[in-house]
Amino acid sequence: MAGLLPSLGQTPAAPPTTISADVFKGPSLPFGFKYGGKDSKDLLSTWQATDSAAPAPDGNIRTYVYTDPTTQLKVTCAVRTFDKFDAVDWVLTFSNGGTADTPIIENIQPLQWSVGCDSPGATVHTTRGSTAGVDDFAPVDLDLQPNQSQRLGVGSGRSSDGGWPFFNLQTGDHGLYGAIGWTGDWQALFNRAQDGKSIAMTAGMLATHLVLHPGETIRSPRILLMNWKGGDVAVAQGVWRQLMINEYSAKDADAKVPPMPISWDTWGTEFGSVKLKVIQGMAEQKIPADLYWIDAGWYPPITLPPGAGYSVGSDWAGHRGNWVLSPNLYPDTMKPLGEALKAAGIGFLVWFEAETASPDAPWVTAHPDWYLTVTGHDPNDAGWPHFLNLGNPAAASAITSTVSQFITDNELTWYRQDYNFAPAPYWAAADKPDRVGMSEIQSITGLYKYWDDLRAQHPGLRIDNCASGGRRLDIETASRSVSLWRSDNACDPIGEQFHTTALNPWYPMNAGVWATLKGQGPAIGSAEQLYMQRSGYSSGLTVCIDQDPAPWIKAAFEEFDEVRPYYMGDFYPLLPPSTDGSVWAAWECQKLDKSSGVVVVLRRPGSPYAAVNLTLQAIDPNASYAVEIRLTRDKAQPVTMKGSDLQHLVVSINDKPGSALVFYTKQ
Repeated sequence: MAGLLPSLGQTPAAPPTTISADVFKGPSLPFGFKYGGKDSKDLLSTWQATDSAAPAPDGNIRTYVYTDPTTQLKVTCAVRTFDKFDAVDWVLTFSNGGTADTPIIENIQPLQWSVGCDSPGATVHTTRGSTAGVDDFAPVDLDLQPNQSQRLGVGSGRSSDGGWPFFNLQTGDHGLYGAIGWTGDWQALFNRAQDGKSIAMTAGMLATHLVLHPGETIRSPRILLMNWKGGDVAVAQGVWRQLMINEYSAKDADAKVPPMPISWDTWGTEFGSVKLKVIQGMAEQKIPADLYWIDAGWYPPITLPPGAGYSVGSDWAGHRGNWVLSPNLYPDTMKPLGEALKAAGIGFLVWFEAETASPDAPWVTAHPDWYLTVTGHDPNDAGWPHFLNLGNPAAASAITSTVSQFITDNELTWYRQDYNFAPAPYWAAADKPDRVGMSEIQSITGLYKYWDDLRAQHPGLRIDNCASGGRRLDIETASRSVSLWRSDNACDPIGEQFHTTALNPWYPMNAGVWATLKGQGPAIGSAEQLYMQRSGYSSGLTVCIDQDPAPWIKAAFEEFDEVRPYYMGDFYPLLPPSTDGSVWAAWECQKLDKSSGVVVVLRRPGSPYAAVNLTLQAIDPNASYAVEIRLTRDKAQPVTMKGSDLQHLVVSINDKPGSALVFYTKQ
């Protein structure tokens, strides 16, 4: 449709209580910005406008284009709807089609919209994000009374670093789940009207004040809103999880969402010959690992003396950016490892921190213009490295070709990307007064292109997104990667339990962590070891391990493999997340058809109670169930229980710490 969109400029009606694609027809569009000092709501109704529709996987995309006839600035809003979910996703792009710089574009808010509130109470539910704490992803509930405002956001440059780009705005028995898709700085504001009848929402980058040069294009953060109703937040959370799994998870070469892996995690500072022997042992023992993981410290000038074991004390952070193999550690490259893993049917992952470099990195000397720095900070300080500017086409091309060739040469099937610094000061230092926000935009969109290019060049490649453990989690990274290391407070059983309970309702594709190291931790086969193992059960399981492949490891991996499929269904925290060492932890995972499920039950070492009464969810009280309560590694004999009894299940665990798995199947 060409010309003025018919309802723009008309008097807006009362705010709707739900989001739909119809709001993009006007009269009040759900986004806003200023251009040349004027508000977009006063401009767009006078601009040339077109819209078009096209099918998309599992839904449709409608594209609205607004063009300023004077400067030829083109603003495009791509709106996605879904066949199976009552949700709307949109993103803005701004393109300068003229021959001169545009006037200032500022205060770009991809979400600027008011929703009706027909309930006395309103609450913004979210989490605290990740800060390497035992209570990472702790639930946060922000009350929203009439004439009250609440703010979410981050300022370090990492999207979930102490904040959470997801929310549930609950108004009575219904509401909106939402997400801000941006892997840099962002904020979301919720302002309830004085009469309480509406809530104004805005979300976007912290600051935009920029001109576009001729031919230049930028994009905004992505916005996702999902309606829910019916009063049961647990049911709504289940729908949100399925939206995340089906529409915002990285897919394989067959356009399917693969399961989260069981990972055999090792350090990079170790001789390749030693690793090869372990891989051969994994194959001989038929260990059901999905990937073998080599972490940091595999590059020069890092070395080990002859006969030394692995070293986690190598200066891995001091030599980032030198993305070639240490000839001391890997004289034969990693190709023999990749070939052995391929023959065993095990994936291969290697750690990179592609966006950082230490002063001794070759590119820092050869191409200093590829990097951003901050005056007054020592780049030898690991927290202030040289920052590879993915907004620089030459730098982006170089890192893409380097990593892509590494993947090919060593037969990698996974690529792990870390990000151990806060980029916001670098962006601020690089911006000019009339280009505020531009460095961040170019960097973040460059990251997306970098990952997209790697995945296109290597069909089936999977990406692990770390960033100091879970600090770049958002719908844009979720669509391209998974989180195998969700917090740098890892391996602690109480922390793992807390993270699983708090994170899974929001972000399903994450792995818990279990460490089993020689000479450390509980005895192999003990109740405490089993407790630590099961504490790491999430959608995936990362195992930090230096043990020799053995039957007990195979059995441990096989048990998790039995549990793992349930995490792709509904997830119910049965006890609230807690850091108290004297309480229990428990959660339930259930297949979507409600036919079967599993409950993970964990008695912490300080608990004086030998039993816990759990209220299971989505159980048919009139049905019968086969129920197995597995207290050890050995399977137990199932018993038949009425659904009404299973709903109020009592689990007894004598060991402290101790654990149980409860499997149930509807008969």
